[in-house]
Amino acid sequence: MPNPIPQDARVSKWRSSVDAIDHCPKLAAQICKIFAGWADLERRLDYLFLEVSGGSSRAGIAVFDAIDSRRLRAQVVTSAAEASLRDTNQMAVRAVLKLISSASKNRDKLAHNLWGYHEDFPECLALIPPDLFNDLYNNTRVMLSELGQKSAMRNLKVWKAPEPDFSKILLYNTDDFSRILDEISDVANVMSRLTVVLMYDHHPGPIPAGTAFSVRRQLLKSSRFRMALRHSREQDRGRRNARRKNPK
Repeated sequence: MPNPIPQDARVSKWRSSVDAIDHCPKLAAQICKIFAGWADLERRLDYLFLEVSGGSSRAGIAVFDAIDSRRLRAQVVTSAAEASLRDTNQMAVRAVLKLISSASKNRDKLAHNLWGYHEDFPECLALIPPDLFNDLYNNTRVMLSELGQKSAMRNLKVWKAPEPDFSKILLYNTDDFSRILDEISDVANVMSRLTVVLMYDHHPGPIPAGTAFSVRRQLLKSSRFRMALRHSREQDRGRRNARRKNPK
């Protein structure tokens, strides 16, 4: 797991800029693989949607890709699954969507936070939450206003900008990026295997039963999927119990 920069690290060796990833080309390559892996995952989600919705490849993907929100996409896939799949497959689809949501959190941090590095940690890149810069900016405005207009120019010569809170800045190394990429790859493979299983259930002719059985076994080998499926089953059991207690 990424660790924060130690509080006793020297601020003078800290840098933050859009060129920060040039500081460690090996890690920059891993970041590129993560985003390439996420693009592949989203394409496989298109295929899962087509299978649960029964839509044509061109029209179905066009409609699905027009949805910008990841949350709304998940709702669309869930609704299509509830309308077309039996309960066990519905739970499997919900489990996969939960895995996508979990994997997206680490991916989104890399996409939407800012980058930096510290010279004392040459094998790492630092991920900076945007709100940290917002705090620094606000603190700087307050300090400058306190200088007063008449003495502003004189005091600016000795004024020091507020120092960043290193406890909020996380250092990522090659193992951290590898774990993120492994999770994305695992979720993408799980999604593809589930799509094949659903395809066999809908159209058993083109896919041999032995192939579908083998893919189903591979699907269940993923510990992430098994945990998410268990949670999906518990949620489904909870919903059924709630309906029994409060029938409409």
